Amino acid sequence: MSIIADSTLASAVRHLERAFEAAAIVAAIVSAHVSDDSPFAQFRERQNELLRDVLHDFAFHARKSIEHASTADGSIRQAAQDKTVFGIKRSGAPSPTNFLGATEAYSLFFVLGGLVYSDEFAIVRERIDEDPISVPWRFTVQSDRDLASDAQHQISIEAVLEAF
Repeated sequence: MSIIADSTLASAVRHLERAFEAAAIVAAIVSAHVSDDSPFAQFRERQNELLRDVLHDFAFHARKSIEHASTADGSIRQAAQDKTVFGIKRSGAPSPTNFLGATEAYSLFFVLGGLVYSDEFAIVRERIDEDPISVPWRFTVQSDRDLASDAQHQISIEAVLEAF
């Protein structure tokens, strides 16, 4: 291997480690369900802010690890471009709980890019009975590529971590 290839692979490994560290923190946050009557309910907004920051870090490092590793093995990028993450796409006025409709398949690369380049982002904690992806802990995201069509995407956090 050349020095450049070694350096690229080392960078992929560094980003992969940082992505796994962030994923572990995300998993810890989303496994902490705080009821309305809990003394910890006062921390919900702070928890949402922290989750947003850590999800962004996860997405950035996960995407970089895929990009760098793809130089050594193109099948890694192809796997990240396969549509394996399910969510809901909606056009119209932003409303984190107004996402009733059919599910849509997204690629991990699309989701990571949406998180990294998000213009609008919201955490959704509640389970919605009529929702086809009725799981708590989702995020709604809209990035610059969605602004023209006013599209928003709501995706399960667990689904993103599993896909990675």
